Amino acid sequence: MKNKPRGFKRGAVKLDFDLYRVAVPIPGYPEAQLSVVDLQPEGVERTVVFVHGYAGVAETWDYQLDYFAGSYRVIAPDLRGHGLSDAPDSAYTMPELVSDLVQIAGVLKLPERFVLAGHSFGGAVCVEFAAAHPERLEKLILLSTAGEHPLPKLTGLVTQLPTALFRPFWRYRPRWNAEVHVMKRMMVNNLRIWNGWEAMARIKTPTLVITGERDRYFPRRVFDGVSKAIAGAEVVDVGASKHKVQLERHAAVNRAIERFLEGGARRASWREPVVHPGQAANRPWLTSYEHYTPHSIPIPRRPLHQFLETTARWLPDRTATWFYGSSLSYRQLNERTNQFAHALIKLGVQPGDRVMVVLPNMPQMIIAYYAILKAGAVVVMANPEATAPQIVRQIQRTGAKVLVTLAEFSELARAAGGVRYGRLPPTGPVRPAPSAAESSATA
Repeated sequence: MKNKPRGFKRGAVKLDFDLYRVAVPIPGYPEAQLSVVDLQPEGVERTVVFVHGYAGVAETWDYQLDYFAGSYRVIAPDLRGHGLSDAPDSAYTMPELVSDLVQIAGVLKLPERFVLAGHSFGGAVCVEFAAAHPERLEKLILLSTAGEHPLPKLTGLVTQLPTALFRPFWRYRPRWNAEVHVMKRMMVNNLRIWNGWEAMARIKTPTLVITGERDRYFPRRVFDGVSKAIAGAEVVDVGASKHKVQLERHAAVNRAIERFLEGGARRASWREPVVHPGQAANRPWLTSYEHYTPHSIPIPRRPLHQFLETTARWLPDRTATWFYGSSLSYRQLNERTNQFAHALIKLGVQPGDRVMVVLPNMPQMIIAYYAILKAGAVVVMANPEATAPQIVRQIQRTGAKVLVTLAEFSELARAAGGVRYGRLPPTGPVRPAPSAAESSATA
């Protein structure tokens, strides 16, 4: 996946999206991945999938994800070629985008029926999904969605220009969260030729249509016709709002979605300090929390080492460790961790193996810890002040196969290339943990 979305500062969104990003392979392109934000609180049963529009990004749903994450599993993918998703050399047709949603539903094990919401052209993708897979949807929500996309003639002329003409300055664009070839191919092969009136007529799923009163992104008729084309669709026209209604009038949009999903009953956001039955007795400290402190948060379902990788992308030059006058940035820490993980794998460490770390509180311990996780192994921590017999007994109890000590860290790290990023203490190689017989003899 790529690094950062355009047009969004990290502090401008309420949620830390990177805590909840997962990767889903793009069908037909095994090396390419979709970036999907997945918040799954414990105990929730219903799921809502939010799909952004053309040149958009998952962060456009920040207000909705934050609001509904307490009562639903909420998911927001970056479409292929958009945001942090990879941009394979595909045609970016509508069937491809629909297949991506099918892939997400399968890989993330979504429930048999879920709620699907789409904004603008993302709503068009949702329309096609609803027409092709009605058995998968509980409800459908369309925001600022048009039945077709009549574009100015100038747009057609621009799409005829060679992609190479835009590449030199494309990285300086202030927004548009899509690669230049993605925008061009999706415009030519999809958005410009898409006509959804027939597909809308086939939709039987309960549908909510939300429009902005001042939305003039396309002629008004293509917005108004959506609710007429979908039988029984509910319509909410949000005043004083243009095309990005979920951002401009997010509170009104959230209320409309909530009424549609719950029939008028309001469900609390995960940020609201609501004490559930039994919590007051088991967690008396909750009553002392300030009103703005949530009592719980959705637990990210990601491996721990991915948080280091995320921080290295967002804050590569920020200091990660400081030890006796020497520092490592997050980029350097992640690079050294990757090198040491490769060295462990070359040594024979396999997923599921247990690796014991006997190191004091120093950067090498952090590198070894995360490297073991990246290799797919299990970290076994020992007290660095433990005696040799105590360490031997812990090796026997845990079944650790490899032992990493301070006297054995540096040579393996240097062999992996770590010397390029600074000095490491002179030592010897990592060695396999002693066998039971060896351990008994040592004890």
